[in-house]
Amino acid sequence: MENRDQGAAQNHACASCNHQRRKCDETCEMAPYFPASRYNEFQNAHKIFCVSNIQKIMAMAAPDQRQAAAESLPTEGNARKNDPDLLLIDTISCNEAIKLIGSNIKLYKLPLVSLRQLQAPMLMPLRQSDRRCKPS
Repeated sequence: MENRDQGAAQNHACASCNHQRRKCDETCEMAPYFPASRYNEFQNAHKIFCVSNIQKIMAMAAPDQRQAAAESLPTEGNARKNDPDLLLIDTISCNEAIKLIGSNIKLYKLPLVSLRQLQAPMLMPLRQSDRRCKPS
């Protein structure tokens, strides 16, 4: 009886196949990273990235980085579930930061141009006849 239960547990579809209502077999590339026990986490990641993008991300990741990717995708999904405004706030914050940096560049650019214009004559090399001290 115990062996039968272990076999049944191994035959459960992974979270990705379960979501897509597909039969999960030993060739499933998502099964090692998204077991059936992580179905809710996978659903949260799916709401942000979609299954096809999760599969693409996992395929593009180097083999030694796939486990880290598989852990970060649900983490991002869980964070979004716990705070739905998080993504919007991050986007707004980035846009505000870009605008602030742009205005700072404009603010400091004018004085720099003026300083360069003032320094230009001072930085020009002196001609031999303009030198006050003659080398001895």
